Amino acid sequence: MRRTKLNVRPRPIALAVVAVLASLQVADAATRNWVGGAPGGVFWDLANWDTPPVAGDDVLLGAFNTTLRSGTYSLNTVSGSGTLTLSAGTLRLAAASSLGSLALSGGVLSGPGSLALGTLAWTGGQMGEGVAGQTGGSTTVSGLVTISGANGKNLYYGRALNLNGGAQWSGSGSLNL
Repeated sequence: MRRTKLNVRPRPIALAVVAVLASLQVADAATRNWVGGAPGGVFWDLANWDTPPVAGDDVLLGAFNTTLRSGTYSLNTVSGSGTLTLSAGTLRLAAASSLGSLALSGGVLSGPGSLALGTLAWTGGQMGEGVAGQTGGSTTVSGLVTISGANGKNLYYGRALNLNGGAQWSGSGSLNL
């Protein structure tokens, strides 16, 4: 058996690619501020943001009331003292977040992050995703929780709902655990 010695030299392009890749750094979550410039207070309207949020960002809503009614937003955190209305779409939180109030009438609140709320008005939609293997996270409400209406409400796959204040239930809707 004859042995052949290979003469391998690094190529300039390969070295340049390695140098560029080595210089790249993973970006940290950026902070995005709600400025509320567009009428209606809708989450996806670009005029409402200093820079629109992307996956992994920290979102500051301030005292504005905001509505999320379509799309999927996988954020690191969300915080503000106003009301976030979640009527459709999905909001996934990765880390500890806080809001003055959440009005959950449709859509999905999920992700492994915790959400601290002053109040919760739950008339429909779900907390947690209906997909096995999703991590749960938690929602903790320090004030009044109102569960009402004819729509079903779902609490899925390990998401905890902690009620540390009063709670009122009315209407014919179901709560599915």
